[in-house]
Amino acid sequence: MKIGLIAISALAVALLSGCLQPTKQPRADQIVDVSADRLFDFGAQADPTGSISVVRDIGMVGSGCLLGLYIDGKPAAHLNSGERATIALSVGRHVITSRSVGGRGLCGVNSEERQVARSHSLEIVVDPGQSRSYRIHTVLEGESSIEPAL
Repeated sequence: MKIGLIAISALAVALLSGCLQPTKQPRADQIVDVSADRLFDFGAQADPTGSISVVRDIGMVGSGCLLGLYIDGKPAAHLNSGERATIALSVGRHVITSRSVGGRGLCGVNSEERQVARSHSLEIVVDPGQSRSYRIHTVLEGESSIEPAL
């Protein structure tokens, strides 16, 4: 009985410690491009253009949920852990936003209003011919955040 209780306790600690660790930037060999069915066309971009590359972190926190990438309020991609979306944008200021868009398990229980309320945005400047990298990570509270990548 005592051994069973110790085994169950050890398993619970192992599972919880994995779930409570923050996400981290994936190594280059861990990144895959987002599938075409989750990369959305949000219109032709006026020349000149630059591009952004957005990678979702890997880790346990929120990994079962799709995270949406929005550009200027329009859906651009739905990302799983370790996925990258590369998008050409017209030169100038844009707002990129990350937020939960549903998925497996508890991910789908949040209403649209709650998902929007828990979104995080970043104003960016796109320069002609330049590419900038950003990352989406999930904090322990389950909210996503978007920031420049290292």
